[in-house]
Amino acid sequence: MNAELLLLSVALGSLGALARYGIQAWASSSGKAYLGILVANIVGSALAGALFALPDSFTTAALLAGFCGSLTTLSTMVVHLLPVPGAPPLRSRVGRGLAHVAGSVGAALVAYSAVALWLVN
Repeated sequence: MNAELLLLSVALGSLGALARYGIQAWASSSGKAYLGILVANIVGSALAGALFALPDSFTTAALLAGFCGSLTTLSTMVVHLLPVPGAPPLRSRVGRGLAHVAGSVGAALVAYSAVALWLVN
């Protein structure tokens, strides 16, 4: 990794973190913080899937490592799924976890397929 790629990744990572913060703040204002994390993970995964379908370049590498890497979050999702006092019942936490996995993987696959098909045609 050269210095330019590192600096661009850091800059894009800052933007991705700000975007995630904004999404989470929006969702928290309605009392559904877990939905903000879900939206951030699905959007970030879809963008990553689309970028993976593009030819390798300096920009796609920086977008993947920086923006998508900081927009998506596994640790915050796990915190919201922990069995702490006041947490939703186990069934709800398992459902939310499955929504994250299925939504993120599904969004990445759909975006990858759409961009790959678009590039072929």
